[in-house]
Amino acid sequence: MSQTLIKAIIFITLALILYTVGVWSERIGKKLKPIHLFFFWAGLLCDGIGTHLMTKLTSTADAAAVSLHGITGAIAIVLMLIHAIWATVVLVKKDEKSMHTFHRFSLFVWVVWLIPYILGMVMGNSRSNSGQEGTKSNMDITNVEIVTSVRKTGQYPEKFVITMSEPATASLNAADFHMEGHADKWQDTSLHEFACDFENAEVVDRTITLIPKDFPEKFFYVKDFTVTCNSDSNLSFTYEDVQNVVTPVADSFTTTNMEDDAGFEYHLFTPETTENMPIVIVFHGFGDTDNLLTYRTAVEWAEPENQKVRPCYVLAPVIKDERYYEATTRGAALDKVKALVDTMVSEGKVDPSRIYVMGNSFGGLSTIEFCEKYPDYVAGAIALCPALNYGPAASTNLEKMKDVPIWFAQAEHDGTIPITESRNAYKKLTDLGATDVHFTEYTDDEMNAAGAEASNDSTYSYHHVELAVMEDDAYQEWLFDHKR
Repeated sequence: MSQTLIKAIIFITLALILYTVGVWSERIGKKLKPIHLFFFWAGLLCDGIGTHLMTKLTSTADAAAVSLHGITGAIAIVLMLIHAIWATVVLVKKDEKSMHTFHRFSLFVWVVWLIPYILGMVMGNSRSNSGQEGTKSNMDITNVEIVTSVRKTGQYPEKFVITMSEPATASLNAADFHMEGHADKWQDTSLHEFACDFENAEVVDRTITLIPKDFPEKFFYVKDFTVTCNSDSNLSFTYEDVQNVVTPVADSFTTTNMEDDAGFEYHLFTPETTENMPIVIVFHGFGDTDNLLTYRTAVEWAEPENQKVRPCYVLAPVIKDERYYEATTRGAALDKVKALVDTMVSEGKVDPSRIYVMGNSFGGLSTIEFCEKYPDYVAGAIALCPALNYGPAASTNLEKMKDVPIWFAQAEHDGTIPITESRNAYKKLTDLGATDVHFTEYTDDEMNAAGAEASNDSTYSYHHVELAVMEDDAYQEWLFDHKR
C-alpha cells in the first residue's frame, strides 16, 4: 500500500470520526452548539484532503482502493459543505424551525457519507486483493536494468528493462505500473517523496520495457523507489532489485582515485585514436561531484557525433567541496590536474599544443585560475558564469593570462554569480591588451529557449548558462581552432 493511500485513509477516517461525533452529539443534546461547527468544518476539511489524495491514485497500483470514497464520496462532500454552511447559519440566526429541519438533514448527510465509506472499504479491499493477489502469475523477475541519459539538465531514466523468468502470458499496459520513492537534492540530504507513472509498456517475450512519464528527479539523487504492478504483484520491484544502471557516453569514462594529499578522483574519456590527441579539461561547479551526470559540460565532448569531428581526450576532475572552496587546496588540485596531463603528454597521448580547459561556476573560476597558473600551457579556454566573487585573487591576476584565448559566457540575470564578474573580467582583459577574448551575455528569453524555465528541476536557474553553451557548436569549433 502506497504512502499516499495510507495518508488518504487516515484523513478520511479522521473525517468520519469528527463528523460522527459532531452529528450524534448534536442529535443527542438536541441543541446545536459552536463546538459542533468545529466538528463539521474540521471533518469537511479532512475529508477534502483525503479525497484530494485519492485523486492522485487513479492511475496507480492502488487504483482499486480509490473506491474507498468514489463518486458517492464526492457527492457526500458537497452535502457536507451544505450541511456545515447551514449549521453556521442556523446557529447564528437561532431559528427553532430551521433547527428542527437541520436535525433531520444532519442524519441524512451522515448516512450518505457513511455508506460510500463502508462500501469503499469492502469493495476497495476486495478489488485490491483480487487485482494483486488473485492474479499473481508464476513469473519472477530475474533482472532489472535502468537505461539513463544525461540530458541538458542532468541524468534521467529513459527506460526500465525488466527480464522475467518466462514469457508474459497476460497483456500488460503502462497504467498497470506506478512508481513512488524518495530523493534528495543539491546540497540537501533530507529526503522528499516523488511519484511517477509510465507512458508506455512494451512486452517482448521475457522482457518488459517501461518508459517513464516526466520523471521528476535527477536519477543520481534518487535513494529508493518501489514500482508496483497492480495486475501482477510478481512484476513489482524496488530500487534494491536493480542490477545495472546504464548511462551511454558517461559509462565510457574510466574513473581513477588519487591517494595523495591533493587526492581526488577523476574521470577520463579516451578517444579511438590514442596518440598525440587534444585534451579538454572540464572543471565542475561547487557541489556538483556527480559531474558526468549533473550536466553535459563533460559528456558532450565525448558524444560519438562530436568525437567524429573533434576527437579528443576528456578529463573531468572531481574535487570535494572542502578542497574546492579554499584557494590553497583548490590550487593544489589544479597542480595535480596539470601533473596528470603532463604524464599523458610524456606518454605521447596528448598533443601539448592542444590543451584546452573549461568549466562552469566554481569550474569557471578554476578555469581562470588554471590559465593564470599556466598561461603558456593552455591553448584556449571557456569560462561559464565564473565564480570570481569567491576567488578575488583570480580577478587581480588576470594580467597573467592576457595572452590565453578565452570565451566568457553568462546569463544576464544569473541569480547565483553576479553578471558583473564576467563583465569586469572581460573588460580588464581587453584593457590589458588581450586580443582573443570574447564574451556572450544571454538574455532571459535566450536562457528560457535553452530550457532554463521549462526544467522540472528547481536548481536550474539562469545560473546554468551551460544549457545554452553546450548546445552551440560555435564554442567547441572556436576552441579547437586554437593551437599553442
